[in-house]
Amino acid sequence: MGIGIFEAKAVSGDIPGTCLLHPPSNGGEEQALGLKRHAQDASLILQPQPSEHRDDPLNWSRFRKEVAYASLLLGAIAVGVVGPVLTPDFGNILTEYHVSLTKVIAINGDLVLTYGIASFLCVSVSDSLGRRPTFLVSNILLLAGLIWGALAKSYGSLLGARILQGFGMGAYGCLVNSSITDIFFLHEQGTRIAIWQFAFNGSICLTPVISGILIQRLGRNIAFWVLFGATILPVFATILFVPETVYHRQLESCDFVHRDGETGTVVHDDTKKGSGTAIVQPLETAAPIHPRAIFDSYHLRPWRPIRRDKSITLALCRPALTLLSPNVLYAAFLFMTTFTWFVQLSSLYSQIYGAPPYSFDTAKIGYIGGISPFIGTMLALLSAGPINDHAVRILSKHNKGVFEAEMRLVLVMPCGICFAIGAFGMGYTVQHGAHYLVTAVFLAFLVAGAAFGTICGITYASSAFPARGGDTFGIIMLVKALYAWGNTLFWRIGILAPVRFPGST
Repeated sequence: MGIGIFEAKAVSGDIPGTCLLHPPSNGGEEQALGLKRHAQDASLILQPQPSEHRDDPLNWSRFRKEVAYASLLLGAIAVGVVGPVLTPDFGNILTEYHVSLTKVIAINGDLVLTYGIASFLCVSVSDSLGRRPTFLVSNILLLAGLIWGALAKSYGSLLGARILQGFGMGAYGCLVNSSITDIFFLHEQGTRIAIWQFAFNGSICLTPVISGILIQRLGRNIAFWVLFGATILPVFATILFVPETVYHRQLESCDFVHRDGETGTVVHDDTKKGSGTAIVQPLETAAPIHPRAIFDSYHLRPWRPIRRDKSITLALCRPALTLLSPNVLYAAFLFMTTFTWFVQLSSLYSQIYGAPPYSFDTAKIGYIGGISPFIGTMLALLSAGPINDHAVRILSKHNKGVFEAEMRLVLVMPCGICFAIGAFGMGYTVQHGAHYLVTAVFLAFLVAGAAFGTICGITYASSAFPARGGDTFGIIMLVKALYAWGNTLFWRIGILAPVRFPGST
């Protein structure tokens, strides 16, 4: 198998997360006969193999795919803004409501917990009822939570609004990944997921810059009203341009490659129904498929029946079983330990830069906690996608044309390097009161490492179990939320003894 991946010689049959991406270079062209290929690159086999139906998202026109994807990106940006919108205002909340610092931290911590629970539920429900109705229900909850936040007059009311906002964030937090794998082919997914994470994490980083100015000049309630108005755009974009993406194909060609138990080589089997290398069509391209119009009533329906083989109860239980796989367990560990840095750093900005020797006001805290992480996120995520997809194509060519999910793990290397530079550098400079620009440089490295790690975890989990991509990402989001909430809980009971700023108790 090569590239450091052990050959499964003792295992025969179907191997999840393995598929034929290029025709074998050792004279095994017959293994790729009948499989549909890229129109501009005949050496690239399309995975998963599209059906012949016009409602198959893989058969949508390029324009429809891009419009739907752009609409989902707008939703991801809106959801990313909700989390850290109050970060620069933590000091004011503490003094205004006369609560302890641990309760202020709970405003973000409890939101993260409900966000993770909602993500888990959205993934399970959407596989049975569809992505579109799940998006629409989440939109309603999110808008209601923003209105509640704008009207909140007490700490308890504000905390309740944040919890409802967390539930409303669930769909955009997890179903964008599932929608990408529904709409785009394997060789396109790495870049798409990276751009999505850039939009999501980038909005997290930039929000304190804008919200800090709004809150300082106009107040916390006005900031929520502005966010409510901005969220209306992606809500309408989702209604108009994001149809149902769940589609059950007869053949799940991207899920499996059949290997011989003795030699470990790919076996072309056109007699096995559902085999990953089964012959779909004797030509490289399908007959012309006439897509539906953009505003076709079929796509505008809020809900349409989709075939489901299992009950919703089973769908809710199934994601937990994926944690029994070492692949998913590793992806969950990688994602939760890297993404949580975004959450915890947002809780640290006021404590670090609001206290001596910096003593910044709300707006300045927003600047330092927004611009530096955004630069790190931008550089990491805009390079992670191309690196990921190009590495997959190069490594699969050197692996007899076979794609292995572990090829997605190349991003672990830049993740580790950036983390080492950023974490140790920022810790040392903050401890010794270095100039804030010096700390900002190391903060950018730290956030870049987190960005590389999140992309690596998501793409690896999605590729390892394509048929259960939604289940794996749903359980990963839940594990991440529990881990992040647990960290804030430790702070709330004093275990981590966080740095305090004037006025905290």
